[in-house]
Amino acid sequence: MGTSKSPPGILQLGPFQLLVSNRVLLRDKQQVALAPRAVEVLVVLATNANEIVSKDDLMRAVWPDTFVEEVNLAVHISALRKLLSGAGVAVQIETIPKRGYRLRGDVTAAQPDQPAESSGAVAAASLVDAPPAAVAPALPAEPPPIRQRQDEVVSRQSYLALRPRTIAGISVAVVLLVVAGAWLDRWANSRDRVNAGGARIQSLAVLPLENLSGDPGQDYFAAGITDELTTELAHIHGLRVVSRTSASQFQSAHHSLPEIARALAVDGVIEGSVVRAGNRVRITTQLIEAATDQHLWAGTYEDSIDEVIALQDRVARDVSREIRAAVKPEDALLPDARENRPGEVNRQAYDDYLQGLYVWNRRDMRSFDKAIEFFSRASTEDPHFAPALASLADVYVLYGLNGDDPKWPPLARQAALQALAQDDNSAEAHAALAATHAVFGWDWAAAGREFQRAIELDPNYATGHQWYADFYLVPELRLDEALREMDTAVTLDPLSPIMLVDDGWVGYLQGKFPQAKQQFDRALAMDPSFIPANFRMEGWYLAQDRYADYAQTAAKNALIDDNNETLARGVEEGFASDGIRGVARAELDSARRRGVVPQGAPAAEYYARLDDASHACAALISSVPSHGTSLLYVNVDPRYAPLHALPCYDQIARRMGLPQLPLTVPASSSTKTMAGSEPSQATK
Repeated sequence: MGTSKSPPGILQLGPFQLLVSNRVLLRDKQQVALAPRAVEVLVVLATNANEIVSKDDLMRAVWPDTFVEEVNLAVHISALRKLLSGAGVAVQIETIPKRGYRLRGDVTAAQPDQPAESSGAVAAASLVDAPPAAVAPALPAEPPPIRQRQDEVVSRQSYLALRPRTIAGISVAVVLLVVAGAWLDRWANSRDRVNAGGARIQSLAVLPLENLSGDPGQDYFAAGITDELTTELAHIHGLRVVSRTSASQFQSAHHSLPEIARALAVDGVIEGSVVRAGNRVRITTQLIEAATDQHLWAGTYEDSIDEVIALQDRVARDVSREIRAAVKPEDALLPDARENRPGEVNRQAYDDYLQGLYVWNRRDMRSFDKAIEFFSRASTEDPHFAPALASLADVYVLYGLNGDDPKWPPLARQAALQALAQDDNSAEAHAALAATHAVFGWDWAAAGREFQRAIELDPNYATGHQWYADFYLVPELRLDEALREMDTAVTLDPLSPIMLVDDGWVGYLQGKFPQAKQQFDRALAMDPSFIPANFRMEGWYLAQDRYADYAQTAAKNALIDDNNETLARGVEEGFASDGIRGVARAELDSARRRGVVPQGAPAAEYYARLDDASHACAALISSVPSHGTSLLYVNVDPRYAPLHALPCYDQIARRMGLPQLPLTVPASSSTKTMAGSEPSQATK
């Protein structure tokens, strides 16, 4: 926040005149009824017009040498926004997540009885004591600020992180924290609520909560609380909650809240902070209407970390109460009172669980082992903690999808069942169990029931919709339903590359090639090296008979996937000498050089391209006993159409229990076959 050489005496904001030195706001020469602290906030923002003012700077300027919670600031910001919007002023206060606020518009410096002279952004004025303006009757009275002696003053970012020097110091800090926290809790949740009755909040995003612990090592804790709060809010009926994956894209982005809301297609945004010290945790949250950037509600919650789940429940229920009027009356329900869900959790187990989420959300194979370590430790420390077990099941499912080790499927099933034994209302556990039924067991009826139960429990669980489409509806040839589920998943997680890729892939299976390409391109624009998108493009190019593009993409994927320069060169040389037959030969030769016996649907497809039916059948049959995951789409993906002419195919299809498309094998199947190995599922 800058300083001014000659602070302006009067600032013009549309019909309002702000007397900076006197701390008075006028309209038509009449003093506007506004709380004194609200005027102070306006002075700081107006004298820094069109510049971002941090929350810390605002708090220090308006409440010098006094500790108050952010909810105080939120109330005054809301009152100012209501005043400006009601007057039709082309000046607005924007919230810049994780940074502060900005007064955007034409603020001018003027003298009494003289025309205003535009100054664009006016320099900051020093704040001095002045007589208070009249207080608006409709505004809640300001609570008396909590003042501290100089030897007790601590920063807002570190007041919970006090390290005791003496027994007396410990007592002072604890008493101060408990008394201040309890009083502010009651005040914030009763006096500082802004009427949200006129707002229509039917969709919501939880932006990454800021870590105010003063320790970067606690970033995982803030990220984990964000993830858990998102999950908890998703249980509010009638409310669409955007996935953490998409909301986290704005971790450090310098966008205004309306811009973020447009990108995520939501009506409301939750932002806030987390402070953790020892066994205490404090969560501060604000609910903001995106279109107007208006603060609707703010709350502060504090408890021991052992009660953190109950703390999250309180936040979710309070948010629900604020937005109930925005959804249909019959849907305006509070979050489910979920039975068997513990309100208390082992402190170390919860900490390990959050660290597991932190690495798991990277969604790359390198993070899987570390995630398993954390989740396993958490489930050992607290065997009744269902979220850790459900997350462990998720990791095992994806390991099973990406590898040939037979140990993963039974581990995934066991973890999912253990989670459900502790919490039968865990949507994540039901979805994980459904995946084991479908992918590893070919038990389609059981898979369908479990997926439907998962979505019923949590309609906002994007991965539930995605897996339901990928692992059940697509193999069952229910492609229209699969596309609807994937469209829902994309709506819930609009900035997730894997959701875009899978949405495009279902379109590709339906022959909607332009739409499929559009989704693949969107994912690649986010990450040009995103493996699933690049692998799906191989099949797309083949479907369009663009063989040169296919070979080029296959060579590139060999480098992206495991930096296999030998395979990349072999693909290029093979295509140059023998077209896509040469590509197939290069892929099979590469596997043999690594000591791998080519098996599964991709290997069978390569052999079929080389007119080697015997080895093609062997590759398929060898995958049946282990329920090889590459067989999941042999009945639906056009690239595998030539396999349907193999003498062993009918037997395998009956064993899998899947319906069959009336696919016909082209006469030139050896040269016009779909190709490419299955993409990595690591980001599912």
